[in-house]
Amino acid sequence: MFQVMQRIHFLMLFFMIFTVIMLFSVIPAWPDEKTHTAERREQCIHVLREAMKSEKSFWVKVHAAEALILNVYSEGVEDYFQQLAKDPSSSIVGISRVFARINRKNASVYQSHVDRIRDEFLDKDSPNRVGALESLGKLGYAEHLPEIVETAENGSSDIRGFARWVLANTGNPEDETCLAELLNSETPKDYFYASYALRFMEKVTPQTYELIESCAARLPQDALHRVYVLSVRFVHAPPEQKSEACSALLYYVNGEKNERYEMCEALAIRGNDADIPILEQLLNNDPETDVRVSAANALLRIERRYFRGLRWPDWIIIALYGAAMIAIGIYFSKRQKTSEEYLVGGRQVNSFVAGISLFASFLSTISYLAVVGEVIKHGPLVFMVHIASIIVVYPLTAYLLIPFFMKLPITSAYEIIEKPLGKGVRIAGSIIFLLTRFVWMALLIYLTSKALVVMLNWDESYITYISIVGGIITVIYSTMGGLRAVLTTDVTQFFILLLGAVLTVLLVTIKMGGAGTWIPTEWAPNWDKLVFFSLDPHIRLTIFFTIIHIITWWISTAGSDQMAIQRFVATRNVKAARRTFLFTQISEKILFSVLISVGFSLLSFYRANPFAIPDGKDLISDADFLFPNFIANYLPIGVSGLVVAAIFSAAMSSLSSGINSTSAVLTTDIIPWLTRKSYNDNIRLKQAKWISLIVGVLVVGISSNMALVPGNITEVTAKTNGLFVCPLFNLFFMAIFIPFATPFGTIIGSIYGVAVAYIIAFWDVMTGQPGLTFLWIGPSSFVVSIGGSMILSLIPTKGKSALVKTLWSIALLAPIVFIICMLWRI
Repeated sequence: MFQVMQRIHFLMLFFMIFTVIMLFSVIPAWPDEKTHTAERREQCIHVLREAMKSEKSFWVKVHAAEALILNVYSEGVEDYFQQLAKDPSSSIVGISRVFARINRKNASVYQSHVDRIRDEFLDKDSPNRVGALESLGKLGYAEHLPEIVETAENGSSDIRGFARWVLANTGNPEDETCLAELLNSETPKDYFYASYALRFMEKVTPQTYELIESCAARLPQDALHRVYVLSVRFVHAPPEQKSEACSALLYYVNGEKNERYEMCEALAIRGNDADIPILEQLLNNDPETDVRVSAANALLRIERRYFRGLRWPDWIIIALYGAAMIAIGIYFSKRQKTSEEYLVGGRQVNSFVAGISLFASFLSTISYLAVVGEVIKHGPLVFMVHIASIIVVYPLTAYLLIPFFMKLPITSAYEIIEKPLGKGVRIAGSIIFLLTRFVWMALLIYLTSKALVVMLNWDESYITYISIVGGIITVIYSTMGGLRAVLTTDVTQFFILLLGAVLTVLLVTIKMGGAGTWIPTEWAPNWDKLVFFSLDPHIRLTIFFTIIHIITWWISTAGSDQMAIQRFVATRNVKAARRTFLFTQISEKILFSVLISVGFSLLSFYRANPFAIPDGKDLISDADFLFPNFIANYLPIGVSGLVVAAIFSAAMSSLSSGINSTSAVLTTDIIPWLTRKSYNDNIRLKQAKWISLIVGVLVVGISSNMALVPGNITEVTAKTNGLFVCPLFNLFFMAIFIPFATPFGTIIGSIYGVAVAYIIAFWDVMTGQPGLTFLWIGPSSFVVSIGGSMILSLIPTKGKSALVKTLWSIALLAPIVFIICMLWRI
């Protein structure tokens, strides 16, 4: 029946794919060329380049250069301004501002140009002090220099507002309030500087917006600098007030030069397709070059804000997918008669299904999207090594670890540890696994929801709702259907993910005119340099340590993670388990090969079509955002829905596997240990289902609070998962391969491994120094855990009192604690 249901499910999958292909042939993927024409785009670029090179006004040249840089058409700008810098009449502030924007991704070069602007302000004899403060404000400079604070408090009205702007860049609400208070002034210069500065801020507090509204309401229509107040009001107006604010601003379409320019600047930030006719009129007919430059910038930025999003065929595909997942759970729920069938599929699972399911379980949504971003930004090195790693990873796992797992009729992986090392070590391993999996699952569903919100251009308030809906669907089918439902959905989800990647490559190939247009012929300048070996911990990637990192991760994961071992023992015998891991490795290599091609093709696509890069984003620094953007806006309608379902399915796959594996550990290890009882199979089956439900609900509940976690959650999540992989494997290594292993030595060695992983992962946080390469986390933790456990197992502890063991522990852990404390103080 399991095979019959799989065939039915695959037929449903092929029906969905056929439907999508039909939609592919009739619904266009690309933006409406009537609204955003290539001719107008070229005209805008021509206006900006001509203004930069031919206009007599230096600051118009700067405005044109900045527009080209911000819209990703920066070719030739730096060379021109290097020539312009030789002209003594050129402002050092303007030159440095342009160079700073060009080199935004190069921290040291960028900072050197910002420092030059700052020094111009600090020089009290410089005639450029006001312009320097304005440029610092535009560049987001945010430091409480005493000279800036003094100017903000006691400076003249010509400079005070810009000083307050720089202080407000720190994000301190009090500094923003200090700037916004100028809106209450009756002096035109005060509310002009405040309005002008606040327009550049990404968002303002409700109190600040109230002051903006009040100022706009009290100024008569002919008031000096009123356009700047209406401009900032339009930029920060809530959605329900945006239309009225825009109408008030458009009054100045026939105003003075500075009024027309400011109106265009505001439309560049928040205008839409409805404003294109007005901007085209100014682009074609305005007598002032600076206004034409501003209009060209606005038109280019509006085009880059194009967002098609999902349409009704996409939502139908997503709904069908969710319904299919629930139907699978219901189907298998009626065929679970024993806890063994529920938790390990009756030990009769097909190797192909188990192998693909294992890879799908570890492939999260973030990983699926991040592979493409990594290839675009840093190059394909990591994943090329992943593809080659099968030569080492497969034989080590298949012939050293799997035979040992298959000797015992286990359900929980941590049963293996008990006989050689005792109950305490088994429970410790189970608890470590449960803690890491709970956090992993909660963060996974939250980050997936957040990625979808960004991709669909929704408000962040929808994150919680997406987490709940996705969590409910996953909990239903994994709780009701057990491991077989999880395996069936995992396999389907893998093929949908693969299909989404293949369709992306295919569509780009068609659009670009052949695969030869995107297959790289040279190593891109922004990719990590090819270094085979180096002991410098600050080199992000080396071939040698990439190989060691991948081998270490796979062996440690396959040899200690319940999700992996559960797949092995669910098969019939050792040969079947080996085939399972072989299919895992093959499926990883296939998908990563396709995703590398996606990275290559999208890199070429966005280079050839910079207008497709979203407004405010950059090809390299925002590489992780480009694949989701392409999916939402440039795949054909229907295909987008299928790929979005695939992306969410990656999280559902990992979440369902996590729920099932934690249920197995809780049912087999923790509950009997806590209750000191053994249960018959019917009770264990009921326990497993209830525990799966409770775990799922808890994970969804915890995920809704993950927004409270500070810092870069994605990075911290990756580092946190890496802390425990090798120390957890150390428990199995000592139990399987080291005959003289002791519980004391094993546990303390694993603690050492966690400490070393922590120091490497968070070195930059603890020391304030450049971070160490993430490639060292796994191998270092691996060596320290195993080496430390072997050495510590030689210390005689048998028959010793608890006090003696405690003193040994304190003495051995003291150096690690001391090092961590000292680094933290530094």
